[in-house]
Amino acid sequence: MELEKLLTQKIKVNRSYRIDALKGIAIIAVVLYHFGGGYLTYGYLGVDIFFVVSGYFMMKSITKAMEKNKFSYWRFIVSRVARLWPLILIMSTLALGLGLFTMLPDDLENLSESVIASNVFANNVLSCITTKNYWDIANVFKPLMHTWYVGVLMQAYVLLPLIYLIVFKFAKRNMNAVKISVVVITLISLIAYLLPVATTAEKFYYLPFRAFEITIGSLIAFLPKSKKMTMKMQYITEAVCFGIILFFLCANITYPLASIKLLIVVCATTILVYIFVNTEEKPVKFVKGISYVGRASFSIYLCHQMIVAYMYYTVTNRTDLYALMIFIMVVALLSTVIYCLVEKPLEFAVKKNVMYVLVPSIAVCLFTSAFLELFIYMRVSFEMFQN
Repeated sequence: MELEKLLTQKIKVNRSYRIDALKGIAIIAVVLYHFGGGYLTYGYLGVDIFFVVSGYFMMKSITKAMEKNKFSYWRFIVSRVARLWPLILIMSTLALGLGLFTMLPDDLENLSESVIASNVFANNVLSCITTKNYWDIANVFKPLMHTWYVGVLMQAYVLLPLIYLIVFKFAKRNMNAVKISVVVITLISLIAYLLPVATTAEKFYYLPFRAFEITIGSLIAFLPKSKKMTMKMQYITEAVCFGIILFFLCANITYPLASIKLLIVVCATTILVYIFVNTEEKPVKFVKGISYVGRASFSIYLCHQMIVAYMYYTVTNRTDLYALMIFIMVVALLSTVIYCLVEKPLEFAVKKNVMYVLVPSIAVCLFTSAFLELFIYMRVSFEMFQN
C-alpha cells in the first residue's frame, strides 16, 4: 500500500521540457559512445552537458535557500546523497552479483575495487590511479567504469556549497560575495584545465579541473533575464547552439587542441540553459518526446554501461546495427524498470523522510563493501592457489 501511494502520488515541480530534452540528447550520445562501433566519436561530451545543467540546478537551490536565510549545508548534502546513493548501490550490487558468476578472478578483483570506490563516490579517483585513460579499450569491459562522473558530481556537491556558505557568512550574508566566489572558482579551474599542470587523466577525472563546467552552469542562476531577445533571435540562437552541440558530438574530426571541443560544447550548453530558464516554455511534441528520455537520464546512465560490459564480456563483441538495436531495447527496458520502480519512488521517499532512504542504503553499502568483498577475496585467493 505504501509503495502504491509512492508510485501514484504526484509531485508538483516546475520542470523544463527543453532542459530535459537537452539531457535526453546528452544521454543518447553517451550511450551510443560507450556501445562502440564508431556511432558517436565524441559522444562522451554528453557528460559535460550534464555538468553544466547540474551546476545550474545546484546553485538555484542554494541561492533560493540563502536568500531566505534557510540554507543548511548538511541538509543539502544529505538530500543529494539520498537521491544518488541508492541507485549507485543497486547497480553496484547487481554488477557484482553478475560478476561472481561470469568474470575471471583478476577481472572480479578489479570489479570489487570499483564497487567499493563507487559506493563511496570515489571511482573517479580509482580510475585515475589505475586505468589512467578513459579511452582505453579495457574500459569497455568494466561495468562500473562510468560512475567516475557521479564521483566528480558528489565531490562538487560536498566542496562547492561549503565554500559558498563560508563566503556567505564571512561577507555578512552578502550574495554578491557568493557570485564573486563562483566567478573566481570558474577562472581558477578553467586556467588549471588549460595549462599543462597535470596529466590528461587527472584533468579528466579530478574535480579541480572539472569544476569550471559546474560553476559556469551555476553562473546562469545569477544572470538577469534578457529583455532584448526577441522570439526570432531566441529560435535562431537555440538552433545554432543545438547545431554546434550535435556537430561536436557526431563529427569524426581530429582537433588540434582536444580542449577546444569540450569548451565549445560547454559554452553552447550554457547559452541554451540560460535561454531555457529565462524564456517562455512552448515545447513541441518532438521536444516532449526526448524530454522523457532526459527525465530518466540518470537511470539510463547507470544501466547502460553494465549492459555493455557484460554483453561484450559474456555474449558477443559485435557492434553492428543489429547488436545496437538489441542493446538499445535492453537498456530501455532495464532503465524504465529502474526509473519507475526505484528512482521515482525514491524522490517521494526523500521528500517524506530521508531516513527511509539512508538507512537501507547504509545497510546495502556495508553488505556489498564488506561481506561480499571478503567473499570475493577468499574466492579469488582460492582460485589462484589452485592454479
